[in-house]
Amino acid sequence: MEQRAWVPRSEGGEGIGVDSKDRYVDLRVVSYNLLAEELEDNTTAGLDPTIASFTYRKDLLCEELLRWDADVICLQEVSSRQLL
Repeated sequence: MEQRAWVPRSEGGEGIGVDSKDRYVDLRVVSYNLLAEELEDNTTAGLDPTIASFTYRKDLLCEELLRWDADVICLQEVSSRQLL
């Protein structure tokens, strides 16, 4: 797949994804499915409950997301209780 070329927003202005010297810059996007707590019982049936619980997984997920050093993080299946 060919890498997308970024186009300046206006003539003479800096564009998104282009630095001041018109060189391409990297944009790292990470997408993660957290598995909403309401769905744990359906999805993790048969697993050790301590491993499957969000309480156990949340620190591991945070470490993983920080390790990626992403510019943009997209999270799916986030319940309001997981945000606290």
